[in-house]
Amino acid sequence: MPTTEAAIYNGFFRDIYLVIGDAQQSGGWAVRTYIKPFASWIWMGCAIMSLGGLISLTDRRYRVAAGARRNRKIAHKAVGAPAE
Repeated sequence: MPTTEAAIYNGFFRDIYLVIGDAQQSGGWAVRTYIKPFASWIWMGCAIMSLGGLISLTDRRYRVAAGARRNRKIAHKAVGAPAE
């Protein structure tokens, strides 16, 4: 049963995939090369976005200010506004 063999080279700027396929009638082999530039940067981008989200969640100023705004709106509605 014919199978394919693959080799992967991971680099900082590109990933190279080399696939050796079926034997040809002339005695050679079918070889395919795939070059994926900046493939590992996708994962680094996800990690940076996750880190930024976690840092923003730890900032106390935003959590306290959001609660204060909500309480101010509720207090304003309880007093009532003059009719126009």
